[in-house]
Amino acid sequence: MNSHIYHETKPVYALRGIGAIIIAFFYHHYHFTTKHNSVFLDGLTGNWFRNGYLFVETFFMISGFVIALNYTGRMLKNEVSLKDFMWRRISHLYPLFFLTLVIAAGEHIAYFFIAGQKYFLYEVDFFHFILNLLLIHCGWFGQKNSFNGPAWCISIEIFCYLLFFGMIRLRKRYGFSGFLYIFPALIGAFCIYKKWSFPIFNVKMGRGVCSFFIGVIIFELWNCYYLNKSSIRITFINALILLSLSGFVAALHIWGMDWIGKLQMVFIFFLSPAMLWLCVTPGPIHYLMSFPPLVNAGRISLSIYLWNIPVQLFIILCNIIFNLNINYMSKTFFFINFVIEIMIAAISYLLIEKRSRKISKMFVDYLLHKEDS
Repeated sequence: MNSHIYHETKPVYALRGIGAIIIAFFYHHYHFTTKHNSVFLDGLTGNWFRNGYLFVETFFMISGFVIALNYTGRMLKNEVSLKDFMWRRISHLYPLFFLTLVIAAGEHIAYFFIAGQKYFLYEVDFFHFILNLLLIHCGWFGQKNSFNGPAWCISIEIFCYLLFFGMIRLRKRYGFSGFLYIFPALIGAFCIYKKWSFPIFNVKMGRGVCSFFIGVIIFELWNCYYLNKSSIRITFINALILLSLSGFVAALHIWGMDWIGKLQMVFIFFLSPAMLWLCVTPGPIHYLMSFPPLVNAGRISLSIYLWNIPVQLFIILCNIIFNLNINYMSKTFFFINFVIEIMIAAISYLLIEKRSRKISKMFVDYLLHKEDS
C-alpha cells in the first residue's frame, strides 16, 4: 500500500480500534459475572453496549475493505497465488492467535481445578483445541465458542479469504464486475435471517461472510468514485449518509429501539457500511478519525481483542485464589482493567505482533522463493 493510499485509509484503523474497545471493555466486561448486571455500565451507555458484539460485523467489513484494497489488483494480474495469499494471511494472524490460545487453555484448566466447574462461556476439550489449531474452530462445523472465545472471528476470516480468492478467479475468468460480491453477501445475510446452523451455512459464518463482502463492495465503490475524483458526487453521498444517521439517532431518542426490528441486519446493511464509507472518504468524520491516538488503537486492536479473555480469566483466577472480593462492575475496576489491558495490548503489539510478523514474512518469502526457484 503506497503512502498516499495509507494516509487516506488511516481512519479505517481508528474505526477498528474503537470497535475493539467497545467489544472488549463494554460488551465483554459483562463476562466477569453471570449476573450480567452493572449499574455503572448500564447508566453510562443506556444499555446500548449490551449490543456491542455487533461491532464484530464492523471488523469483518473493515477486513474485507483492506484485503480488497491490498490484493484485488494484484490477484487480477495473477501476481498473487492462493498459496502465497493464504501463507501471508495466516502467518499474519497465527502467532498471536496461537499464543493466546495456549494461555487461555491453561487458564481454563486452572479454573476447572480451582472452581470445580468450567468457565461458563466456552467449550474446553481436546477436540475443540485441535479445531483451534487448524483455524476451523467456529463456523466450519459448528458455532460454539471455545477457549479464547473472541478468536472465533479468526476461523471465519480464513474462510472469507478463501472465498475472496475464488471470487477473484471467477471475475478474471468470466469478466464479471465487482458487483459479483453481492451474491456471497446475500447468502450470508440469508444464513443470519433463517438462523441456519449447518456446517458453513450458519449464523456466525453468515455474519462474517456477509459483512466481509459488503466491505469488499465498499472498496469497489470507493475505488470507482473516490479514486476517479468524483468529489461532487462523493460530497452529495456523504451528506445523505450523515442526514440518514442523524435521523436514525433522532428516532432512537424519540421512540427507543423497538421500531428497529432486527438490529443486527440494520447494523450490517446500514450502520457499519455508513461508518466505513465516511471513514474512507473526505469529510468531517474522515478527519476526526485520523486522530493519531485512535489510529494507534486500531494498530493494537488485534491484541486488544485476543488478549481480552486471557486477561479476564487471569483476574478471575486471582480473585478466587487470593479471595480478593473484587467488585467487577465498579467504576474503579472498570478503569483499572481498561488501563491494564491497553498496556498489555500495546506491549503485545510491539514485542509479539510486529516481531512475529517480521519473522513470519521472512520465513514465507523464503519458502515461496525456494518453491519458485
